[in-house]
Amino acid sequence: MKVLLVNPSITRHETDPLAGEAGNLPLGLCSIAAFLKKHNQQVRILDAMAEGVGNIEKRGNFVRTGLAEDKIKEAIRDYNPDLVGITTMFTSYAQDSHDIARIVKEVDAEIPVVFGGVHATACSDMVMQDKNIDIIVKGEGENTIIDIIKAVENKAPCTGLPGTIVRTANGIVHATDRPFIDNLDSLPFPARELLPVEVYLRGARLSYCMRQPVMGLVTSRGCPCRCSYCGIHAVWKHTWRGRSPSNIVDEIEHLMDKYGAREFHFMDDSVSANKDRMHGLCDEIIKRKVNISWTTPNGIAIWTLDEPLLKKM
Repeated sequence: MKVLLVNPSITRHETDPLAGEAGNLPLGLCSIAAFLKKHNQQVRILDAMAEGVGNIEKRGNFVRTGLAEDKIKEAIRDYNPDLVGITTMFTSYAQDSHDIARIVKEVDAEIPVVFGGVHATACSDMVMQDKNIDIIVKGEGENTIIDIIKAVENKAPCTGLPGTIVRTANGIVHATDRPFIDNLDSLPFPARELLPVEVYLRGARLSYCMRQPVMGLVTSRGCPCRCSYCGIHAVWKHTWRGRSPSNIVDEIEHLMDKYGAREFHFMDDSVSANKDRMHGLCDEIIKRKVNISWTTPNGIAIWTLDEPLLKKM
């Protein structure tokens, strides 16, 4: 099956310091794409944000950055996908994702449109008011999207597949949650090669960067805390799962070799939630003599930090 995954253009307020820039590399889509490739599916990522980073449209007090709608339609027609998946990570950018869904249906109303991400999971009732959306993937997406693809290939209904919310002729059907993947080391590294990575490498101008080029990676999923304001619990509940230190440093060395990366941003929600693993990650970096800088843009679990760990970090 031909699957198209879309990272939408982004509309930001004109006062946003990142207005007009590419933002973060969409690691979630890259992870899904890598999993699809592992399962012998044909997949392409349309990164409307990065591929159209030079196209800036003023819309009142807002700035839209990314491919124009006619270019998006052209890309969809060119690839002619059997299914389109759209990421909806942030509620503030949700309209951009809904715009993509509309564009897909304008190209071919028969293409199934699947939404995934934090906003789609946390605000599913709001999202499903848009009749251009056929399915929401709730929470972790890898195994769920494979089940959806199998159902579409076999012309079978997607209703009842764990981790889905499906539009039917009789209404919206919510399925049970899907169990999480226990062993994150079993997942392939994100398929960054499907993106215009050079846009993100040259676009990293954040104030806390120490070296260039910069690459982001995710080494764990979830957070055990219960902060009332945090949206990630819609996806990961109150659980935390981490990759092994050796698997993480394997990816770091891969990114150094392939892209020349010299600084790494751990994009985890709580990279140091497990103190022993954080020690192990530092030990692995030291053992392999990996010469890098690193930081944690989303913060760090301060309750695990003490003098020995801080010195090692």
